Amino acid sequence: MTDTGSFSLNTPEDLLHGIFENHVAVILLIAPESGRILGANKAAEKFYGYTLAEFKNLNASDINMLTHERALKERMFAVEGERNNFIFPHKLANGEVRTVEAQTSPITVGGEKVLFCIINDITAYKDAEKVQHQSLEQYQALFNRMMDGVYRSTHEGKFLDVNPAMVKMFGYASREEMLNADIKKELYFSAEERGSHILDTGQEETEVYRMRRKDGTEIWVEDHGYYIHDEHGNIVFHEGTLRDVTERKRAQSLWNKYTEQLQVIYQASLKLNASLEKQHVYEVTYESISKLIPCNTILISSFERRTSMITMSFGWHDGKQMDVSKYPSIPLEPEGKGVQSEVIRTGEPLLLNDYQERLKNTNTVYHFDTNDNIVTSLPQDAEIPQSALIVPMTIEKQVIGTIQVFSYQTYAYGESHLHLLNTIASQTAVALINSDLFRQFQHENLERKQVEVSLLSRTRELETLFSISSRISFLQTETELLPQILEGLERAIEADTIAIILVEPDQTHLNISSASGELAPYIGYKFGIDQGIGGAILKSRHIYQTEDLSNDPVRLKDMDGIKNMGAAIITPILAGDFLLGVLLVARKKGANKNSFTSQITRLIITVSELLGNAINRVRLHTETLRRLDHLQTLRAVDQAIASSLDLRITLNILLKHTITQLGVDAASVFLFHPYQQTLQFFAGQGFRTAMIENAEICLNDRFAGRCVMERRIIQVFERGEIADNIQFTRLWAQENFVNYICVPLIAKGEVKGVLEVYRRSHYAPDSEWLDFLDTLAGQAAITIDNAQMFDNLQKANMDLAIAYDATIEGWSRALDLRDRETEGHTQRVTELTLTLAKTMGISDKDILHIRRGALLHDIGKMGIPDHILLKKGALTPKEWKIMRSHPTLALEMLHPIKYLQQALDIPYLHHERWNGSGYPRGLKGEQIPLAARIFAIIDVYDALTSSRPYRRAWSKKRTLTYIKERSGTEFDPDVVDAFLKMIEEPVKKTNLRR
Repeated sequence: MTDTGSFSLNTPEDLLHGIFENHVAVILLIAPESGRILGANKAAEKFYGYTLAEFKNLNASDINMLTHERALKERMFAVEGERNNFIFPHKLANGEVRTVEAQTSPITVGGEKVLFCIINDITAYKDAEKVQHQSLEQYQALFNRMMDGVYRSTHEGKFLDVNPAMVKMFGYASREEMLNADIKKELYFSAEERGSHILDTGQEETEVYRMRRKDGTEIWVEDHGYYIHDEHGNIVFHEGTLRDVTERKRAQSLWNKYTEQLQVIYQASLKLNASLEKQHVYEVTYESISKLIPCNTILISSFERRTSMITMSFGWHDGKQMDVSKYPSIPLEPEGKGVQSEVIRTGEPLLLNDYQERLKNTNTVYHFDTNDNIVTSLPQDAEIPQSALIVPMTIEKQVIGTIQVFSYQTYAYGESHLHLLNTIASQTAVALINSDLFRQFQHENLERKQVEVSLLSRTRELETLFSISSRISFLQTETELLPQILEGLERAIEADTIAIILVEPDQTHLNISSASGELAPYIGYKFGIDQGIGGAILKSRHIYQTEDLSNDPVRLKDMDGIKNMGAAIITPILAGDFLLGVLLVARKKGANKNSFTSQITRLIITVSELLGNAINRVRLHTETLRRLDHLQTLRAVDQAIASSLDLRITLNILLKHTITQLGVDAASVFLFHPYQQTLQFFAGQGFRTAMIENAEICLNDRFAGRCVMERRIIQVFERGEIADNIQFTRLWAQENFVNYICVPLIAKGEVKGVLEVYRRSHYAPDSEWLDFLDTLAGQAAITIDNAQMFDNLQKANMDLAIAYDATIEGWSRALDLRDRETEGHTQRVTELTLTLAKTMGISDKDILHIRRGALLHDIGKMGIPDHILLKKGALTPKEWKIMRSHPTLALEMLHPIKYLQQALDIPYLHHERWNGSGYPRGLKGEQIPLAARIFAIIDVYDALTSSRPYRRAWSKKRTLTYIKERSGTEFDPDVVDAFLKMIEEPVKKTNLRR
């Protein structure tokens, strides 16, 4: 058998011949050296579109798009057994190119080597592979731009991939360095911690836990992750996102600790208020301090002012109670000697982180030796505390003892510890006084009548204190607390007027917060902190008594409620060292019992102490709830930002929370437009009119404009400050505003706008209020920045598409300008083609590509020389050959442009004919794309109805007759029918020539 001879399968087994002929796989037999196709089965005929007889006249190079040399080389690889699997582009009979995979094996037939090729069409696979590659590129770009860390890891603890944000979050130098990290050993403090976070629940999980940065520091993360399984249910990998929530976790831990401390203080207050035994008071005090403050030793001493002696009352050291009876009483040391004596003398607490040095100035030091005997000299190897807290226990500004707390650690204590110990000391002092009162009641050795009177008086005092304590123990607000205190005092004291006057948060005014009798109508009345008796007491912090309040020189002269008041007692209300206000108790002039007895005075003082502790407790509780509410608000705003890119919705949610949490009446957001250099209203809540919605603010504005320029908070508290701004003044008047605060919205160093809040009542915000407003402004800035980034991305995509289309139209106009004989031709055929395509029901998406193809249908003529393209006479055969190359030139020009690949049908194939007589590929029938079939008719119609230098324009009738005659030969009959139907209708949207 030779390459030039005929080929047949002469096998004794008819079965093998039948398998070859009828096998569903495409099979070719090819001569290795010449490349001739020696045989093909039925599946090959169907796939390639050639008959067996046609195949035998073909060479492999006729279907293989490779060069002759490359194809021969590949066949030799197959003959020699070096390779048997090849991927080629194969051209079918209709000109279509398909990507195929050829499984090739050399066999011997009739003594000659033949290549046995099984052909698989993998075009769809390759196209899908290309799309997948593009999708992966887009995914990788998104992956790299994520602000949160994104990871994929194995179940064993190795990273498969991490994004830049993840690398930065954990402090690694590069992605490669992090991929080499051992998650279990390097990113967790212990392997067990990781084990608790890798449970496979089969669902997406959100969990918060701690990890470790490269430098060893702790980081708390919020992990949104899930497992990917194979078809057998085995874990392939774990993937998800990590968000750094370290600051949120620390804030939450701090508030948890703060809440625990408040609970301890609250429970101690309940127990101490109910305790009348000193030993129990000491035990409760020790228990509370040991829970709140880290320490090795706690000592409680009493001070007897009459003898100036200090006595150890209770002690605890290294886990056990001390026998304080071994400690003798010591005298109050001279000034400058002894820290405990200094606290008793000054009434001020001490925080010492150099306690060892301070001991050098102490006259008397007691220490237990190895035999548990007390000595007054310190051994050389004695363990001495490094840090100490010493606070006084004070009643009526009189120190009745001290509480000392010691630690062997250096710098063990701070101001927060001192504040906690002061609070406990105040409660302990009141409890000890109560205990003393009770003991005095039990041990007084007076005459029977005096004893009965004294007992009755003391009992009433204790009953009053116990009753008030019981009533207020579980109250959580000042609104509930103050009336209960008032009612308890009214029952125990014959007084005509009682008032609780508290210091306002601004620390400049006093407010009559609760009152009975003559001052009841004045509840809510405010006056300066330096006015009246209340102001005088706040300065001195001592009890004030008068027998004629109405004529007292420091009275409030403009208050009618005190005109008839005689005897009065005013005591300061303290919480530790912090002044909360004053308690006023008064009787009318001429009352039978005008003056107050010492027992009642003592009761009033004790109640004021109790009132101070109770107010401090409920304020701490309220403050805790408020800050917790702030945290929940920030979380809700975070969720709104994460779940929506609709800026208006997100900002309205934020404004709603701003009004609720900060207690303002209205709030608005103005966005900064850098090109106009103005602020324009975007969102608002709480306004009664729509006036603000039309506002536009220039940067020279004294309020919002200055806020942007100076990047700081601007506050206005009086209408007079805005008198020169007519529009702003009008807004205040219509909305009845009296306060205004403006905060800049800054994200990534850029001002995005301002957040404005308004009040219809006067209010002076404290620093914490302003800090929370600033935090909400930061959230608003992040929201605006995210939305603007998304809008800019969408606009960039739209601008790019518009630029592409403008470029295409520019190319088409350039072609018309070059060939003046066809000027306007491109625009006319484009409009007619689109009209016909819509008439035939082609989708809008495909019409977009048809429009681009129609505009560029003659783009290939850019490569035709002017002497041919613009020639006035007939073209020679050689010139026609060059002219007919313009579709192929169009393909070569446009195919590399991915954006125009779906618009190639018209520029490349609009000269193909229905009967296969066209060029460049000689396609026929439905092998020609529909877009090209439509355009072919429109192109001929416009050409014939347009004048040329070598002929006059045809009439419409003659042109349509010409097109009808060539239906089924040059043109698709269905498209011809649609075209004729379209132009027979009244012309509305086309420019068909009549």
